[in-house]
Amino acid sequence: MVKSCSRWLVFAGLVLGTQSCFWSEDFDDDEVDVVFPENQGTLSVGWTIEGEASAADCAARGAGSLEIVLFDALGAFALRDYTPCAEFSRSIDWPEGTWAAEITLVDGAALPVTDRQRFEDLTIVEDQELVIEVDFAAGSFQ
Repeated sequence: MVKSCSRWLVFAGLVLGTQSCFWSEDFDDDEVDVVFPENQGTLSVGWTIEGEASAADCAARGAGSLEIVLFDALGAFALRDYTPCAEFSRSIDWPEGTWAAEITLVDGAALPVTDRQRFEDLTIVEDQELVIEVDFAAGSFQ
């Protein structure tokens, strides 16, 4: 029984270890290299506050950045990205596949100032752009 369980665990580790992207870390350096597969598309996120793209609205609401969190098809964390609120758009080259995203405006300490907006079943296709538009209405602010 122990022998067959350990074989299954090794097999599961090999299968799960090949998902999404590959990390290689050289412990002699302070850098971490991330190597993505060649088949990538682009995830582009645009946002507004109450229908407007105004830097003054970001400041008035205490929103320093937009936080994008991506998850793979199994729900595992894949990426956390911050973009200054006043830019109102962000494009990320990302591997093909089905992903989920959580998008939130956050303050300077990365604490949420809006409710989290979740997007399921985002399909990234090689050499194509997937665009998400998000509007943070007055009621979404905490």
